[in-house]
Amino acid sequence: MNKFLTISLLLIITALTRAQDFDFNGQITANHIYSYNKHSENFSSLRFIPRLASSALYLSENWFIDFDLSGLFFINSDYNGTQHEAKLFRGKIRIANDQYEIRGGLQKINFGPARMLRTLRWFDSVNPADPTGFTEGVYGIKARYSSMNNSIYEIWSLYGNEKRKGIEQTETAGKKPEFGGRILLPLGAGETGAVFHTRTESLNGLDFREYRYGFNFRYEYEVGAWIEAMAADNRKNPYTPAYNNMITTGMDYTFGMGNGLYTLAEHMLSSSGNNAGEFSNTVNITAMLATYPWSLFDSFSLYSWYLWNINEGAVQLQWQQTYDTFYFNIALFHFPGHNILAENSGYTKGNGISLIVNYNF
Repeated sequence: MNKFLTISLLLIITALTRAQDFDFNGQITANHIYSYNKHSENFSSLRFIPRLASSALYLSENWFIDFDLSGLFFINSDYNGTQHEAKLFRGKIRIANDQYEIRGGLQKINFGPARMLRTLRWFDSVNPADPTGFTEGVYGIKARYSSMNNSIYEIWSLYGNEKRKGIEQTETAGKKPEFGGRILLPLGAGETGAVFHTRTESLNGLDFREYRYGFNFRYEYEVGAWIEAMAADNRKNPYTPAYNNMITTGMDYTFGMGNGLYTLAEHMLSSSGNNAGEFSNTVNITAMLATYPWSLFDSFSLYSWYLWNINEGAVQLQWQQTYDTFYFNIALFHFPGHNILAENSGYTKGNGISLIVNYNF
């Protein structure tokens, strides 16, 4: 089904290019990771993402149509050998005016104010410590309305995304659509929102209906503060707890020392049980970030995660040198390897060094 959606999307985009101007750009990223845990391991990758974006083609005085198309070409090498693949990375068509927007195709969908411990990471897999912000997209259609008072209303339907995405622990049943929506409202110096999503999850050859309900709030004064919360209803699935709950609280502040020291702290509490509102099987994890711009080109960042249940932590120190189209990033990391830390930090077990060279053209 994904092949059918991809081919259909490419045919539509090909027709649109005949009537529009377009821009070609992209990204080339080379990465090498050396880690040591009882024995040394090396991982190398080369990733090329070319992007073709059209200018707006006006259908009327207010409505226009455009598209954004990206490919993904990569080569990975580790102890298992060499893997390579070429595929569609992004491919979306947009019809919009000043307030309404409809996007269809392979696209990135993410939301929520949290940065490191994202309760509302439902559709993406962005590693908070990855300077490229890389994540796979999802196939679907999303409609958005932005009101004159800056309120945002969104609805979406996803199809053909069987693999696990975001925080999901099970795959999605094939040939069955997913549905959801989101409201974001301004609230003084902040904003608050609610989100809903439902899908058919697949486990052990059986299908079960899942419902997710989410809430977020962010307020900016001298200190930024936010909350993300979600409740998942899995009562139809006999293999998992009936209810899963997660909540993240966070805050950030920039200290006026030197060039400005940005700090962030977040804490996530997750629980599961067979009754609504039950907080058993709890997991507590804390994350912190400190970033200091040493100069116009150089910055240092310290990321840390701590899993309180087993008293294990992960830490990463980054140095990045950034120019107009190029940056160089080197990081030292220590990671015990617990799977919950892996999901939130993006690292594998061991101590090591990571090197990223990125070029945007």
